[in-house]
Amino acid sequence: MLPQEASFCPCCTASQLAREPMSPPRSEKRREALACAVLLVVLMGAVLWATLGGRAAQTPPRTDGAQALEPADPTEPTGLSGNYQSDGCQTWYDGADGRMYHLYVCFSPQSDGGGLPASHRSELLPADASGTSPLCLFVEDAEDPSLDVREDFSALLAYHTVEAVAAEGSDTCTILGETDSYYNAGALLAHEHEVTSACTYNDIIWTLHMKTGDKITLRQVEECSEKQRRTVSWEDTPMDTTADLQALLDDLTLNLSAETELVVELPSVTYTEPLTIRRAMTLQAHADGTEFTAPITVNHMAYSEVTDIHVVLSGLRLCGAGDMTGTGVTAKAPTYLNSCWITNWDVGALAADGGWIWVEKSSFTRNATALRIDTTESSSWGSDLHGGNFIRNGTALDIQRMPGEWMTYYVHNSTFTDNDTVIAGPLADQVRLEDGNYVQQST
Repeated sequence: MLPQEASFCPCCTASQLAREPMSPPRSEKRREALACAVLLVVLMGAVLWATLGGRAAQTPPRTDGAQALEPADPTEPTGLSGNYQSDGCQTWYDGADGRMYHLYVCFSPQSDGGGLPASHRSELLPADASGTSPLCLFVEDAEDPSLDVREDFSALLAYHTVEAVAAEGSDTCTILGETDSYYNAGALLAHEHEVTSACTYNDIIWTLHMKTGDKITLRQVEECSEKQRRTVSWEDTPMDTTADLQALLDDLTLNLSAETELVVELPSVTYTEPLTIRRAMTLQAHADGTEFTAPITVNHMAYSEVTDIHVVLSGLRLCGAGDMTGTGVTAKAPTYLNSCWITNWDVGALAADGGWIWVEKSSFTRNATALRIDTTESSSWGSDLHGGNFIRNGTALDIQRMPGEWMTYYVHNSTFTDNDTVIAGPLADQVRLEDGNYVQQST
């Protein structure tokens, strides 16, 4: 249950109370003469404040242009409230324990842990898709950022709220419940949030309610818009051979904006030569089946500030020659395997440097190694595997390296049947099989 004074429930995103800006503390003018009794009371009060209280610190010189603000005009609410506010993503706070804290928010931690202050993000999304990503709050010792002061600051914090405030005409993004998935990356607090292209403008307001009564407010901005889509179909474009398909993909890579979503609808054929993908796209199998008997390589791709750059392989059958040689899919950029079947390879799918692999309802059968994660860098990554079906592989999951050793790799609703080894690799202990998985070892 939320405290009575809570203004926002992060689980149900429902407003509990009207937000009321609080006036900042005003300094008292000195009086030249005071009665001794009054002076004694003042001195005792000062001692009590120093012992139990705290104050919002004056902000050190800023490099990002953000400033402390006066309280919002109640007739023009901005979502910012409290006796110390920042219209940006970071601030400094003088805690009741005498420590100066640097607080900042960002959208995702760095791959090697930690974060960088981030106040704004613009994103292009397909009209029929949503995007989910983290919101993280970090706290550091202002004088020595190498210290882990999260427990110290938590002792001063009563509770926090995160609220999305949409502009007129914009949908409101959804703030999900608090998660500890990013604690090992250094975050003090984290929430996942979900957006669509209709979330054209949202202020994301973090409010920290301190035990002293202070309220510290930080602000982020999320702007989304619709991503244009182009579909190329086998019905009107030659792509029956690997050479035709490769020429088509190379032409689209050169002549179509990377910020346009590309869907390539494949014919019901078998491609027998290696294929290289050099731009973000979806390769959609034919309803009657599309098969590859040679490897698919997803090359490195330039990072985009406004859209997720990834490849989706949907419904494909990737069948090796039968002698378990080669790698079925090598992902050097973020890649989704959706409803694919991968069989008879030395390595069924490999996430190499620059890439990541998401698995959604895909099957891996009779590979020496079904899925290998061996990457420390990618423009995007996720810590979840959903609906994998791993049957009679030598090793099902081989976790060599991940973007950030702080990550935990969660496996959901997957089946592991008659594999010699279920999980292997130096980071095997960072894999967590959640409830809903089925594991049956080979005898």
